[in-house]
Amino acid sequence: MKQKYKKKWIFILVVFMLVITAIRLVWMNFLTTIEYTEKPSVENGVLDLRGWDFSSNQTLSLKGGSGTFIRLRLFPPEKDINILDDDKRPLTVPKTWDEAFADQGDNPFHYGTYRLRILLDEHQKALGLRINEIRSASTIYVNGRKIASYGKPATKIENYQAGDLPYTIEIEPIQNEIDLVIHVATYTYTGAAGITEPIRFGTMDAIKFRTNLSMGLQVLLCVVLLLHSIYAVLFFFLGVRNKGLLYFFVLILFASLSVLVSDDKLLLVWIDLPYEWSKKVIYFSYIGVAMLIPITISQLFPSKINQLALRGFQYFCLFYALLVLVVPYSHIESLLRLLLVVVIPLSVIISVNILRKKIKNTEDLFFLLIGCITIGVNFLWTVMINKTQYVEWMHYPFDLIIVILAFSSYWFRRYFRTNMKTKQLAEKLQFENKRKDEFLVNTSHELRNPLHAIINLTNSLLEDSNESVLSDQRRRLETMENIGKRMSLMLNDLIDITRLKENAIQLKLTAVALPSIIAGVVDMIRFMLESKHVQLQVDIPDDLPTVHADENRLVQIIFNLVHNAVKYTDEGTIKIRANCQNRTVYIHVEDTGGVGIEEEALNRIFQPYEQAHHDAARDSDGIGLGLSICKQLVELHGGGHYPFTLLFIKALYSHLPFQYIRREKE
Repeated sequence: MKQKYKKKWIFILVVFMLVITAIRLVWMNFLTTIEYTEKPSVENGVLDLRGWDFSSNQTLSLKGGSGTFIRLRLFPPEKDINILDDDKRPLTVPKTWDEAFADQGDNPFHYGTYRLRILLDEHQKALGLRINEIRSASTIYVNGRKIASYGKPATKIENYQAGDLPYTIEIEPIQNEIDLVIHVATYTYTGAAGITEPIRFGTMDAIKFRTNLSMGLQVLLCVVLLLHSIYAVLFFFLGVRNKGLLYFFVLILFASLSVLVSDDKLLLVWIDLPYEWSKKVIYFSYIGVAMLIPITISQLFPSKINQLALRGFQYFCLFYALLVLVVPYSHIESLLRLLLVVVIPLSVIISVNILRKKIKNTEDLFFLLIGCITIGVNFLWTVMINKTQYVEWMHYPFDLIIVILAFSSYWFRRYFRTNMKTKQLAEKLQFENKRKDEFLVNTSHELRNPLHAIINLTNSLLEDSNESVLSDQRRRLETMENIGKRMSLMLNDLIDITRLKENAIQLKLTAVALPSIIAGVVDMIRFMLESKHVQLQVDIPDDLPTVHADENRLVQIIFNLVHNAVKYTDEGTIKIRANCQNRTVYIHVEDTGGVGIEEEALNRIFQPYEQAHHDAARDSDGIGLGLSICKQLVELHGGGHYPFTLLFIKALYSHLPFQYIRREKE
């Protein structure tokens, strides 16, 4: 069965490879529709296009053949180039001009003039040129007139200014001929120089169509990338606190930057940067992508085994980026080999190693394999196209979009599966919580019956008039009775917390005298003060009116409050006081020697089984239900026409003063 399952996934992956290959072939077939089928070549510096039928959506690449090149001269376009028979030579474009300067030694500063004559029919409409890349400064002359310039070519390095952004120019033929002269200069120790990318020639409509198509594909890819980066940030701030999402966000930003500074270099067209810094931005984007890929994967799939290698790789990339920052651009291109040979391979090796060790689920691995296969297929196609030059390269965003979608599918699937597990765990916890409540209720009922028997037996001994009880024995019996009542209240808390959840408690509202209620609570709690230096003070006015409440529940509320104050006060004073104001009776329980309570715990202590302080000696004296029951019982008194509200205000020198408010019936 496992072997059959494996074959199934292999079959799916093979089909996927065929699909993305088919998409690529369809794309390449489309590109042939915007290319002229016939490929005229340049002969002796002349391109004869007489009789050529120009279309509105096809362009011609000015490549192949031999144009005229004059090295070490920026020849004036108005002069006859034939007088320089000794200096001019044929040179194929697009191609680096290194062979023309082979005898110049290590001199990094080169310049020269390209010339091409294009013969046309009469009454030819306006045509255009699209310059993709001329390194590293160029000026274009058409029929002796300067048309456009990027950078400033010069014969002296002090007058030279670099600039090689893509640009488009419009040409009006004169006397059925275009005399195209291009001055070029470069200052670099390494790397290709001269006209290194094909120059596109055709009608302005065709030039604009191809240019807009290329730019649109780059913008499309950036939009897809940025949308996924926004998803990552939203997931992070909505609760998935995984640093990998933030690293993914930064990775996508660098990837988008690398797209915008490549091909048509849209970002550098929109933002005017010095030439040297524009090149450094390109390197920064590639270094950032290479560095962040393994870091992002490591955050999403933590692996202690790879941390040392990952940290070393991260420092190496940062050092490399710093090197790019401080080294002059004329030497930067020599660092390109380091990027291609060291940084990118290391990034791939570390990333694959992390994934290999951490991915166990076959279905999850499938999405990652799709992304990796797409990257590999894209690389193979890039190499093949560059070698065969079957068709000129145009930005192809679909492979990278598939990669992003594959990785996003993996993360979404992982997120939803985790969410489902969380939901199932929550349901299980709710079920177990219900079972726990049932257990506590049943246990409380079982304990309450013998406890009541003990209380009743103790009470009968105290009230037996036939048998006299010694004062010392009476004190012990009274202590036993108070402990029993206190334990009975705690058992009632266990039962009530469940009944409150089920809204099963019904209040029996009567007129209740607070002084007698508070006196009974003080008697039950006094034995807890025997081993403490705590003074219990009661301040109840004689003229305090009765309140309309459930007597048993009011005892429970006040007992829990006083018990909580005694529990957390080792020395000092506990005050129980009440007053009447604006037809409202206020009951206050305050302590002046408590351990205090932190701000963040104020809301938490009203939850069941929660305590502000975890102290084994104190926690053994309670289970964290008192304040929760107090709050719910007070809120329960707020039903109908008998609002009974709870206010808790942090005051000076108080552990946690509570203010219970009851308004009389309106």
